[in-house]
Parts: sequence; C-alpha cells; structure tokens
Amino acid sequence: LNHSFFPDARFQVNETTYYIEYQHTSSPSKNGKTDLETKMLCYNALLKDQKNAKVIFVFPRPQIKNNFLDNMADTFPYLWCWATDIESFKGNPKGQIFGCPKNDDTYSFSDSGVII
Repeated sequence: LNHSFFPDARFQVNETTYYIEYQHTSSPSKNGKTDLETKMLCYNALLKDQKNAKVIFVFPRPQIKNNFLDNMADTFPYLWCWATDIESFKGNPKGQIFGCPKNDDTYSFSDSGVII
C-alpha cells in the first residue's frame, strides 16, 4: 500500500489479496478522525473498484464488530470490507463469522477461498 499506514497482515490466495487489520481501540488521531476512519478512507480509495482484494477487520467482541458494520454501512457499502471478531473466530472458525456493511449475509473462510 502506498499510504501512511501498513496492514497488520497481507496475504494472497489464488487471485485475491487479503489485508488484515486488528482493531484494538478507536482513539482519535491528530486530525480528529480515528485511525479506523483513516484506514477505511485509504482502503476505500484503493479497493472500491477492485474485485480481487478484501480487507478483514478483526474486533475483540461481536458487539464492536456489529457497531462497526452498522456505522460504516452508508459510507462504505462495498464488499471489499469484511469484519469479524475474536470471540466468533475462536468459537467457530469454520462458521459464518464474517459480515459486510450493507449486507445481512454472513461469510465463512470457504466463501473467501481460504481453507482452514
């Protein structure tokens, strides 16, 4: 990525590139935006028209993930953004643990082409 941030992880499966962002907190930065908002703006500019890239945001708990999806739905309705949480991931890693803004469907790793 050619911006002022770096993903926590990046990997490729088949033709799709995945970026992982683990969200500990949402503290404001110098310009008044949270680091999460800044990352969303940068990723959106890079990926909104790409079909072969996804960002997976990982949150500590389901409620934080759901709030993120609800808050981002109007601004970032694109399918490049997936979200999950540690509790769901630990409890059912092969289950429907991913969600997208503006999409009530849930996804599993197999939907993304990742086999675990």
